[in-house]
Amino acid sequence: MKAISIRAPWWWCILHAGKRIENRHLGFPRYTGPILLHASSTWVKRDVLGTLENLHAEGQISRDVFGQLGPMREAGGHVVGTAVVVRAEPNGRYPDDYWAADEQLGLWLTAVRELTPHVKAKGQQGLFNLEGIAVR
Repeated sequence: MKAISIRAPWWWCILHAGKRIENRHLGFPRYTGPILLHASSTWVKRDVLGTLENLHAEGQISRDVFGQLGPMREAGGHVVGTAVVVRAEPNGRYPDDYWAADEQLGLWLTAVRELTPHVKAKGQQGLFNLEGIAVR
């Protein structure tokens, strides 16, 4: 199955805060279909905290997420969810969507589901194949 690796806190926002656009560079493959959401093992605490502070200040998340930093970090290196990419197109057409970054390719996600338990897996950059992950 196709997969993408996503850094914290963005994967958490997809699963828990209604983020339905994953932003990628414009050269990223314009894939549509089912996808595994892999939490990157990259963890830069300063960046994670800064992003969460900004999201909280803008009313996108509650302060409760700051109590979940340990589990968020521990999820790195795991498949944490599934989704279906229904559109893959430049974000300039949708300037009013909060999560759409300018001059990026937006992967529009639906049917987002958290996998429990999370499944340990090695991530990669770009769009990659992950075999042997049981999705229920």
